Amino acid sequence: MGGNKERNERWFMSPFVDSQVAISARIRFARNFEDYPFPMKITGEDARKMAKETADAVLGSGFALDEGFRFFDISNNPIETLLPLMERHVLSSQLAQKQGVKGLLLNSKENLSIMLNEEDHIRIQSIYPGDNIDNAYESAEIMEAMIEERGCRYAYDHEYGYLTSCPTNTGTGLRASLMLHLPALEASKFISKLVPALGKFGMTVRGIHGEGSESLGAVYQLSNQITLGKSEQEILQQLKSSAAHVISQENNAREKLLTENGLKYRDRLYRSYGILKHCRSLDIKEGMDLLSDVRIGFLSRIYEMDRPDRTIYGLMMDIQPGNLAAQAGKTLTSEELNVYRADFIREAL
Repeated sequence: MGGNKERNERWFMSPFVDSQVAISARIRFARNFEDYPFPMKITGEDARKMAKETADAVLGSGFALDEGFRFFDISNNPIETLLPLMERHVLSSQLAQKQGVKGLLLNSKENLSIMLNEEDHIRIQSIYPGDNIDNAYESAEIMEAMIEERGCRYAYDHEYGYLTSCPTNTGTGLRASLMLHLPALEASKFISKLVPALGKFGMTVRGIHGEGSESLGAVYQLSNQITLGKSEQEILQQLKSSAAHVISQENNAREKLLTENGLKYRDRLYRSYGILKHCRSLDIKEGMDLLSDVRIGFLSRIYEMDRPDRTIYGLMMDIQPGNLAAQAGKTLTSEELNVYRADFIREAL
């Protein structure tokens, strides 16, 4: 793995983040096969052949059977049908919008997937709840090794590591990230200072849907920028160290809000919960902001509420436009979406 072709020893670290702040952990490997031109040069015929070989390698394994993997040919799917998968972080917007041959291998829990013919031949992705970056890494590593062991040879250079379409992924081809809920840092305007500080350590902070997206509901992605010249262990360690710092800052900011502006802040959290329990129309931004407040109030035990069937973050994903339309089973106008969103949250809470 990484810049060293020899398989690394299993690497375990003790828990390091507060689950109230860390929502999910994600590992993504970018890989290309040496037998085919890179996606920017590949023909449609070779793209189909490559996708079939990968799907056969995965689906023919006992691991895929245990995980309930299925293959989806999404070459001709309109982007509207792929939007729910994008909102749940299963599918990248780049693959959804790409023309030509493309596919998705996905397990039954939707936490393990392989995107076919995106920027690279394959993108192996593993997502785990909370701060479980080690579990996510282990699952992705098993998948990456299994594909190679079943005859698919990765494009690899002994000096540079794994070769990728974009030079910023060359080396390990690893992107490790944590989804963090940072409402106190956002309220205190500290996010703008945090981003350049983390950049000095090879880390970046992005919006809820990754590069180029905005934050909604104070949810941010913290991930590595550098893949070349560092081992996978070094990248993961840097992510953990950076996450520990960010989470400490968030917890300090929360404590400051509650001590210096306690009544005002608690009143805001109660009001947010009240609006969600009784409103009849919500746009996506307001819904996400109010759910962000409710998540803090619920996890901080500022007020009691019946535990919802979904996590609060799960609700945040459910109320995205594509997922709401999929649940409604029909196309919804903007006004209908707002009404449906309010009804959905009221029932869930």
